[in-house]
Amino acid sequence: FAYYMERQDDDSQIVWKYNLKDTMGGIFYYSNIMILNNECEIQNLIKQCPTGYGKCFQENEMVLTSTGYKYAKDVKVNNLVYSMKDNEVVLKRVVDKWYSKKKQIKIKTRNGIEIIVSPEHIMFTQRGYIEAKEITKDDYLYYLCSPLNYGKDIDENEMKFISMMIFDGSCSGENIQFSKPFYTEIYKEFMKVCDELHFGYNNHTCKDRDCNILSIRKNEGRPKELLEKYGLYGYYSTNKRLPQEFFTMSLKQRYEFIGIMLATDGYIPKYSKNGGNNVGITLSNKELCKDIQLLMSTCGIYSNLSYKRSKINEKMFDSWVLTIPDEFIEVIYKNCYCYQKQDSLIERYEYINNLSIKVYSNSVNYPKEVLKDCKEFKKIVNKQWSRNKTFKREIVHKYIND
Repeated sequence: FAYYMERQDDDSQIVWKYNLKDTMGGIFYYSNIMILNNECEIQNLIKQCPTGYGKCFQENEMVLTSTGYKYAKDVKVNNLVYSMKDNEVVLKRVVDKWYSKKKQIKIKTRNGIEIIVSPEHIMFTQRGYIEAKEITKDDYLYYLCSPLNYGKDIDENEMKFISMMIFDGSCSGENIQFSKPFYTEIYKEFMKVCDELHFGYNNHTCKDRDCNILSIRKNEGRPKELLEKYGLYGYYSTNKRLPQEFFTMSLKQRYEFIGIMLATDGYIPKYSKNGGNNVGITLSNKELCKDIQLLMSTCGIYSNLSYKRSKINEKMFDSWVLTIPDEFIEVIYKNCYCYQKQDSLIERYEYINNLSIKVYSNSVNYPKEVLKDCKEFKKIVNKQWSRNKTFKREIVHKYIND
């Protein structure tokens, strides 16, 4: 039944606003025509209110399905989408879909995730299910971050070629190029991939930029066709997006993509006890960062997205920083290969793993508000309950498992 419906009429044209919350569990809509009986009771009510209306996503929001993230507009009837039931993640079948214009709310979380939904969309918080319009800065949203073993492999060489071109490639015009210092392992891997794809190329040295430029020949238009296939051709570093196929490829290839990301534009600094030097990537493209953040969440890798003004060659520009807390370095270490930066990854992982006090980040631990009804947990942490604002993931997970 209809949960919410709002007509696009001017306020002066709306004749009646009717609420059946007490009788039908929350129908709310505007109606323009009523037929009353002699006792002035409603006999017939003509309305525009599609079945199941409500809980709307903005069409370009990403929805997690059984085969990966998809734009809301691309989700089809009978697709399986991830949902929550009795505090458990479950797959639910889509039974209907329609388009409408209505008010929207943007919700931004501490780790940089932005969600655009209708005001009555139900959100799962530490207070239980509440409507989006009731969300406050004191609320916590449950966020799925777990390795999901769905999807299927795409062509391995195509995946590597596109991944490298996303970060260090120029694909906005006829001159398709890849730039990186010649001595780096990722540059040699790119040449190997081009050989496998039978793409001819030329190498040039760019002394001013301390790198080599690999110019791909036209090869009868095949490189251009491949870039067009994955939606990259004609786009710049500021407006590239992850191909839809990357959200639906296998977990193994998603990990491979993360390794390539870190090997190209990413960074893996030495660990510092003073903080401020997380593993991550800085890009001039907010939407691409958001795409990567979503993809990493399906690999069990949490990340924080923030804005930063950067300076290169005396020029200022907008950039977005995607950082990975050290609690998730082990996931990268065990599943991702970072080419010439692999030694840096191993060094950082081993250093963190040997610390007597494990790394601790408030952004990925459990806030007290989420655990306030767990009486047994309060007994376990004892005096820590009164002085801590958050609790380590390891302690909470052990409590849950026990």
